[in-house]
Amino acid sequence: MSDQTLKINDQIQIMISDESLYAGRYYSHVEDFTDEGIVLSLPLKEGEIIPLHIGEKVEFCKITDSAIWLYRGTIIQRQGSPLPLMTVKLPLKVEKLQRRNFYRLPLSVQTQFAKVEEDKPMNEWQWEPSYLRNLSGGGVCLSCETQLEIGQQIVIDVPLEQDILRLWGEIRRVEQSSSYVAGVEFLDILHHDQDRIVQYVFAKQRAIAQKNKSL
Repeated sequence: MSDQTLKINDQIQIMISDESLYAGRYYSHVEDFTDEGIVLSLPLKEGEIIPLHIGEKVEFCKITDSAIWLYRGTIIQRQGSPLPLMTVKLPLKVEKLQRRNFYRLPLSVQTQFAKVEEDKPMNEWQWEPSYLRNLSGGGVCLSCETQLEIGQQIVIDVPLEQDILRLWGEIRRVEQSSSYVAGVEFLDILHHDQDRIVQYVFAKQRAIAQKNKSL
């Protein structure tokens, strides 16, 4: 069975455009299939159903080990009870984005990191201010005033909207100008955490593309 094939119980993310009051990404599941379409659970925000309506276009994605699958369709049915569900008309428009070629999202976000000091407990490590310059599922580029060396291991905080992931990494390259700019590869990152980063980067990438289209 192809990775792009949706199955009952598949977890997906429904993407609401930045133009909406409910802008963001929301978890949903494939609940069923009918002759007309695919049945999805309606997304919730703080326990409230997000108002998606019949005739509205909807966009959602599924992440697999090899790719991100993007689906587009039109809502043809919805219900609020006993379970909040919507039916999206088949066939869906499908787009494949290669996951292995991690897209690097340019950004400028203040954060912090600490050099790994094996002779000290973690709560005694020195945390240094820095900025993230780009982010991907495989690592980050950071700039800081602290001297860094290739091969050095660090722990870095990666902000994702309302959450912060604290991840281990290794310095793979360093450039020095007015500050140190380092490429960091994540080490032993949990699959779940990497998925969250990929989803975050993907959503930002889509938002940028949509904004550019409207210009």
